[in-house]
Amino acid sequence: MFNNITTKEDYTDLHTVLEAVMILENMKSSRANDIAKQIIELLSAKAKEASSINTHN
Repeated sequence: MFNNITTKEDYTDLHTVLEAVMILENMKSSRANDIAKQIIELLSAKAKEASSINTHN
């Protein structure tokens, strides 16, 4: 989904998804919380990657 991040808009989309998942993490369901934590880890790595791409452009 975010394998070819090249623009600031791509990074903004990724950030929006990350924020939504963080909301999911705060839900009371332990399953939702566990899934959210896994997704947050993956998206955080992608956000760092995107940030370094945008810094170099």
